[in-house]
Amino acid sequence: PPAMPNASANVKNVSVKNLDLRATQTFTNGGRQNIELSGVNIGLDQLKNGGSGKLTLAAAMKMDREQGGANDVLDTSGSGTIDFTLGPDLLPQKIQGKVTHQVVKGEGDFGTFAGERSELNLDLTPTEIKDFSINFFQKDKALGAVHVNGPLDLQKLEGHLTLTVQSIDRQVLNLVGAGRGWDFEN
Repeated sequence: PPAMPNASANVKNVSVKNLDLRATQTFTNGGRQNIELSGVNIGLDQLKNGGSGKLTLAAAMKMDREQGGANDVLDTSGSGTIDFTLGPDLLPQKIQGKVTHQVVKGEGDFGTFAGERSELNLDLTPTEIKDFSINFFQKDKALGAVHVNGPLDLQKLEGHLTLTVQSIDRQVLNLVGAGRGWDFEN
């Protein structure tokens, strides 16, 4: 993003604590789907020009789908912390952090996803993406990864980045496609 002349920020602490959201969808065939976000906690500490701060995130999600006599359940949780430093113009000088998401429980069509975990890793400066990666696991077994790194100029919005995809397992693709009824087989 271009520099923001005369931009100023000074936020000591903003938080959302224990927010719960629920959405219900009824299908024309009589089926129903509930999605519930619970325990949503978002904290932003020390957002200011030329200073360091921290963003913390946590939430749980439950999806319950009843359709055609079948009941599919997916329970997930996620959390993470991102540390950052902003320049006087509010452009990022450093972003480092990790956000983890895991499937706690899966039943029905989601039964094979129990124990899957993804980790988002961030390590960025105004001149380089050292690490922007997502790693996928089934318990402790690696299922694949996507990595981006390389030189970056935030002032010019230019970069020469390398994208590496490391053997994405069908379980990862099926997690993405399950809500749409997709199965990537072998």
